[in-house]
Amino acid sequence: MNARVVLVVLVALAGCGERGAPLPPPPPRPAAAAADEEAVEVKASRPRRETACVGELKARRTTRLGAQVSGRVAEVLVEEGAVVKEKQELVKLDAATFELEADVKEREMESAIVARTDAEVQFARLKAMWEKPAGEEPSIPRKQYDDAKARLDAAIANVRLAEAALKVSRQKLADAVIRAPFDGVVTRRFVDPGQPVTSAPVTDLVEVRDVAELDLEYVLPQAMLARVDEKTPVAWEIDGAAPGESAVGKILPDVDEATRTFRCRTSVKNADGKLRPGLLARVRVIETAPRDALYVPATAIVPSAAGPTVRILDGGKPAVRPVRTGAAWGDFVEITEGLAAGDRLLVPKPE
Repeated sequence: MNARVVLVVLVALAGCGERGAPLPPPPPRPAAAAADEEAVEVKASRPRRETACVGELKARRTTRLGAQVSGRVAEVLVEEGAVVKEKQELVKLDAATFELEADVKEREMESAIVARTDAEVQFARLKAMWEKPAGEEPSIPRKQYDDAKARLDAAIANVRLAEAALKVSRQKLADAVIRAPFDGVVTRRFVDPGQPVTSAPVTDLVEVRDVAELDLEYVLPQAMLARVDEKTPVAWEIDGAAPGESAVGKILPDVDEATRTFRCRTSVKNADGKLRPGLLARVRVIETAPRDALYVPATAIVPSAAGPTVRILDGGKPAVRPVRTGAAWGDFVEITEGLAAGDRLLVPKPE
């Protein structure tokens, strides 16, 4: 075969290749690191997951103070919004009638004491006449002695009754002044001076709320019931107030059957009094992964036909590496195979 024949054969073979099945493409080569990527070191960590919800501030204690005695309002010493201290006077009823009643009971008490003293003297005298030494006859009959003893017992009982009646009258006099049961804020006022009030049915006078410490209530989906506990961190933001952090504090036992949610109650300090019941709060419940593991941002996982992959720096150059993923935790995914601590992972830069 001469040179011309060899050239024709080569040209024919080349033509057959173009007209037949296409040749397989070369293996993909990772592109250079993009401008919107950055390299981060892979290391064991416990990332956080946040669940956002809306909560409402509620007063820990709210009390409507009513009249314990019937009468007429003499003074209302506070207005709505007033900050009050425990035992501070809030409302006064006209006490003239109660003062007169207490004075009468005091006189009755004095009279009962005088009668008891007289009965004691008479009984002591007759007792000496009845109780004689052995061998001597009593100077008085037994009935006279027994009658004196009965009069003394009755006089003692009358003093006790007078004491109880005096305590009742003094308590009525004290109840004519309505005091704050705890430190708080007057949120409502129901009466004005001159208005008659009754103890049965009870007439509401003022409403007092304890706002030194408020309850922040919010609901979470039932899927979180097994994941959160009383020590799970919570952060909140309330318009017009500084952000705060605490813990869940209390998980209420009931689950709403309609929404499949459960309620949590977190204590919020309010020493400066700026917060008020009814305010809404933006709440974030913060969960931390249960153990240290190799977690990477979910955005770093690149799906492929063969399975999940990631882009890494290998010898300073981008490379694609297949990985096996585990549990997702918020914006992160656990890597169980394919990466080791110290590897340089290429992840999208945050926007």
